[in-house]
Amino acid sequence: MKTIAAILFGAIFIILFTTSCTQKPQEQILGEWQDAENMVWEFSEDGSLIFTRSGYGSKSASWAMSQDGKVVITYPDEREYAVTPKFLENGTLELDFEGEALSLTRLDSAGEDSDDTGINGKYVCQGVYDWLEFKDGGKVYISAAGMEIPATYEVDGDRISVTADGEGVVYTKRGDALDGGRLGTCSKN
Repeated sequence: MKTIAAILFGAIFIILFTTSCTQKPQEQILGEWQDAENMVWEFSEDGSLIFTRSGYGSKSASWAMSQDGKVVITYPDEREYAVTPKFLENGTLELDFEGEALSLTRLDSAGEDSDDTGINGKYVCQGVYDWLEFKDGGKVYISAAGMEIPATYEVDGDRISVTADGEGVVYTKRGDALDGGRLGTCSKN
């Protein structure tokens, strides 16, 4: 009887462990992917999708996972595409656009939160900028006057240096807020 109980306990443990470790598609898609045209697709947890191509800038859209497992991409002009995602073992994501497959290669750490600086997230600003969104890998997106600008950042203690197009500014982290001096203050959303 003890043997059967031990086997059942072991089987239940294995089932619970493997199901808790399996990522859902909406978790698997998070992060940065690159297509054959060198466009980077960045799927964020908040449902934002940013397309960036060197020399062309960035465009924004939103994404959501539908009940039937499709990725629904919605552009600001309300065009909407429902695509079927297929996650391959080699770190490739295939998106099926009604029979046309688009392959994307993962660029980052599989959507895992690798931020050890505590800075990642979106900050709503009072001042020059509308918002700042800090991402893994030293990337930050700046919104000002309806434009979105890709930039980089470095953290040194409570000082965050943000650089875009060769120009830089230093913010001081004060709790969940960033003090940019004459540029204003940004609060974590």
